[in-house]
Amino acid sequence: MIIKPFPKSFLYTPAINIKNLFKTEMLHADVSVIDLEDSIPKHKKEAARLSLIEFSERKGFKPIKAVRINSIRKRDGLEDVIWMVNNKWTPDIIIMTMVEDPAEIIILKNILSELADQSNIYVTIETPLAINRILEIAAVSDGLIFGSADLAATLGVNITWDNMFYARSKIVIAAANYNIPSIDTACYLMDAMDSLTAESKKAREMGFTGKAAIHPSQLGIINSTFTSNEEELSHAKLIVTEFEKNKDEIIKINGQMIGPPFYLKAKKILARI
Repeated sequence: MIIKPFPKSFLYTPAINIKNLFKTEMLHADVSVIDLEDSIPKHKKEAARLSLIEFSERKGFKPIKAVRINSIRKRDGLEDVIWMVNNKWTPDIIIMTMVEDPAEIIILKNILSELADQSNIYVTIETPLAINRILEIAAVSDGLIFGSADLAATLGVNITWDNMFYARSKIVIAAANYNIPSIDTACYLMDAMDSLTAESKKAREMGFTGKAAIHPSQLGIINSTFTSNEEELSHAKLIVTEFEKNKDEIIKINGQMIGPPFYLKAKKILARI
């Protein structure tokens, strides 16, 4: 199995506020996402697309460049894709929204295939139907992102840990099945850093590989939570070294039995520093 280093933090910024992205504090995101969807009113969609040119040409920009497009089942989404093809614009990641069928992802990949450079396709899981088809969607995606706001609105419930637990579980299991990143939903309580910390820790314990942010002040907590500490890294290195030295036989380390599953987990910890 190939174990890839996955990004930990995704910072969303409206395309019409693109200059904010180049501020120093924004550079702490692993992935900088320009949003063309919910944060952009319909009459500003075209102006938002034009801002992507500045985003793509900016030199010395360290975070991975991503764009969140509108649903390709809607006109705005189709126009987003047509604009990218006509301008030969390929960010590192394209984030799809309101996906409910794996065919949507395949269609987008086919349209973009004529471009010289290819983008990774991450899919926002935010509807009941997407949850029900999660394995089929994950099979043709490069990453999954949990969108709690739309899911909660559809269910008519608040965004709480218990209310969203089932959806989170389905997403992390599907992502792990195909060894792709799983990014937890943003915490919308912007002034409650304790809530962000607790939520981030729970998400990592569930198996999420990262978390979305809606403000740069959230990045420090997210990055630190999804980064292994020195104790975890040392233990993982010990497991990998001893397991390989003993030619994959079950061993005991600090009183714990170490078999292939523990070795695989240790390899993932070391790969995703």
